[in-house]
Order: sequence, then C-alpha cells, then structure tokens
Amino acid sequence: MKKTIKILAAVAAVLLIAVVLFFYNAFCGNPISALFSRYQITRYIKETYPGAGYQISAAHYNFKSGNYYCLITDPDSPDGNFTATFGDGEVTDSYEIDVEEKENILRRLEEGFRGEIDPLVEGHLNTQPRDENQNGEFGFGTVTGLNHESNRSALYRDMTFDVKNMPVPTLITVCLRTDGAASLTRVQHIAAELRSLGYRIDYYSYSDSEDHYFEEVPTEELLAAQSPNDLTNYLVD
Repeated sequence: MKKTIKILAAVAAVLLIAVVLFFYNAFCGNPISALFSRYQITRYIKETYPGAGYQISAAHYNFKSGNYYCLITDPDSPDGNFTATFGDGEVTDSYEIDVEEKENILRRLEEGFRGEIDPLVEGHLNTQPRDENQNGEFGFGTVTGLNHESNRSALYRDMTFDVKNMPVPTLITVCLRTDGAASLTRVQHIAAELRSLGYRIDYYSYSDSEDHYFEEVPTEELLAAQSPNDLTNYLVD
C-alpha cells in the first residue's frame, strides 16, 4: 500500500510539474527558444544594418502572438531605437515605422507635452465650482496628445523642443459631464488659461453629458463660439 501511495505521489508530482511547465511555456516561452530567437535576430540585424553598432536585448516572449522579440537600441540616439521580432521562421522589425517615419520622435515629444499639459488641465477641472447635477464633479478626465496626421518634415532625430510651442500641431481632448453650454464654457476657460500661460494649442476636442462630441475644433473658433451651435461643423454624429 505504501509503495502504491509513493508511486501515485510521484506521478502526481510529475503531472503537476508538467502542467506548470506547460503554462509557463505558454505565457513566458522557454529559454532555448528565446536563445535561438535572439541568435536569429542578431544575425538579421548585423546583415540588415551592418556597422550600425546596435545593442540587442535578451529575447522576450509575446504570448499573444507566440513570437519572440528583442529591443534594438541605438546607443547614440533614443530616436533610433526599434524592435525586431522572430516568428514563423523569419525576422521582421519596426525600423521603418519607429525611425524612418519618426514615430520615436513623436512619442518623445508627446510624452513631454502630456507630462506638462495634463496636470494643468486636470488641475483646472478639479478646482472649478461644483456642479449640482453631477455630484460635484465637472470633469472625469483629460487626454492630451499630438495630431499624428501632421506634417513630420519639421522633425529630426535628437531634436529639442519647447512644450509651449510644439513643432507639430497639438490637440487636447476633454471629457465633461455637464450639458452643452456648460461644457463649452469650461473648455473655453481651459483654452484661455493655457493661452495666458503661453502655450500654443492648435485644436480642442470635447464631449458633454448630452453625448455630443466635437472633434478637433481650431482654438480660435472655440474661443469665439457663443454656443455649441456655432461648432456644428465639428460635431461628430
């Protein structure tokens, strides 16, 4: 009996280890495949970008795609970084999007823009008088960002920038829980305050409690509007 119990315990332990390894492999990959993927990516990088001096990270597993990827770092420029992925026996990379199409630069500029503008907008919303119909809350969030459809010809690697006068058009989106007239007034206050602080913001998008969404309203038109009816050209159905 004792021998049978030991055998069953051993089998159960082996099965448990197998299950753990199965799930670990499914979500984290395995070391052998990671090493092989990095080898393939390293060879690809050296052949595709000879003499570039890129640093190649360890391979990471993407459980959603089942592929491995490495971070390719340019030691001389953060705008030169990209990723390379190994899957289905071939290597692909994001160099064209991240570097040639300047997505790295846009992301860097956007992070700086958001980091400075977000607290100003959110602070403005949170310090406004309370609204009787909305449990004392005027706004429930802000999102700031760049207009990625803008002309990127002004962007270049390792460029410095002034967050008050960005090199590409900027957009602020504000979501409000007040009616149309009150929401317009609040967004106008935000726009006027940012302008008084010296920030150049090109567009504003905002929504109100009546499920109206006004998309990319030029700042001058926003400030000049007497009511939401003046902005119907920017109303999204």
